Amino acid sequence: MSNKNMHKGPWQFLQFSSIGMMNAIVDIVFLNALLWLFPTEEKTLLVFFNTLSYTLTVINSYYWNSRITFKYGPRSLRVKVHFAIQALISLMISNLVFLVSIDLLTHFSLPILAVNNIAKGLAMALSSTSSFFFLKHLVFYQNGKS
Repeated sequence: MSNKNMHKGPWQFLQFSSIGMMNAIVDIVFLNALLWLFPTEEKTLLVFFNTLSYTLTVINSYYWNSRITFKYGPRSLRVKVHFAIQALISLMISNLVFLVSIDLLTHFSLPILAVNNIAKGLAMALSSTSSFFFLKHLVFYQNGKS
């Protein structure tokens, strides 16, 4: 294994994490804007708001990760379809963790805004981690390299 390939994984994860921090800001700001404009504790609306904010960040993620982290050439139909599939799976993970976390955190005496933001943070961490592995090994995998 060449020295370049040996450091590619950690370097890619660092790049992915940097883009992820930018996405986290977009995600949290957008979710909080929706919650500020339309305050709710209704689970269906919370999932809808989470889905909207997640979708915005997925579009941003695709743009930056395909050009910087994985430097994948032309965006083929295969890449776009695989990206959409991983995004849907990651969205399901995000929504599940978001809802379960809200249910668990409501047992503590925390303000609802804190509950929603802690739940969002946990959802982002788990869905982002799974997304990295999906992107690296399934979406931007090319001729034995990713």
